[in-house]
Amino acid sequence: TGAYPFEKSVTTSLDFDYAPILESSIGVDIKKYNPDVIVFQWGDNVKNCTAETYAYALGQVVDYCRKVKPDMAMIFSQHFYGSSGDDKCLAVEDVAKAKGVSYVKLYPANTTENRAYKEFPNNDAFNGHPGDKGMVAIAEIFFPAIKKALDTKYDSNPITVMADGDFVEFDVPPAIIDGRTLVPLRGIFEALG
Repeated sequence: TGAYPFEKSVTTSLDFDYAPILESSIGVDIKKYNPDVIVFQWGDNVKNCTAETYAYALGQVVDYCRKVKPDMAMIFSQHFYGSSGDDKCLAVEDVAKAKGVSYVKLYPANTTENRAYKEFPNNDAFNGHPGDKGMVAIAEIFFPAIKKALDTKYDSNPITVMADGDFVEFDVPPAIIDGRTLVPLRGIFEALG
């Protein structure tokens, strides 16, 4: 999406109104393409802010998207180069959890074998980016979350379960019987370790 202009505009202010920027960037894409799911990879272009002000700005993204297209699912991820200890990556995860947005961890795909070193061996501008293997790894991270969002949207009786911020997959799907939600516990226990 047009997230680049938004990220470049994030400030150190906790009272900045991002609505005009969102309207002219992300909003254009949402209105043009009318997506069922939108995936945001955050953090590549944000520079002049703190984790707190970044979280504030991302919260406005969620609120804006829900206002413009309430039935659109959102998936947040930090950038390829992020890490579990990066404050801004933690802000992305925290906002996703607080706002009920799906979150996937992209940084595990950032391995030497997934970078483009072999594809661009003499080009420092590109060789640290995801290569072909890296793009496959990224797709393998995003596709289950996208499938879950679409299955939830188009299932007449969706039941989703999350454990530690990740969707739980079940061999036997949860069901509502006589007004009670029945969830196989094995899937939950396996997800929790």
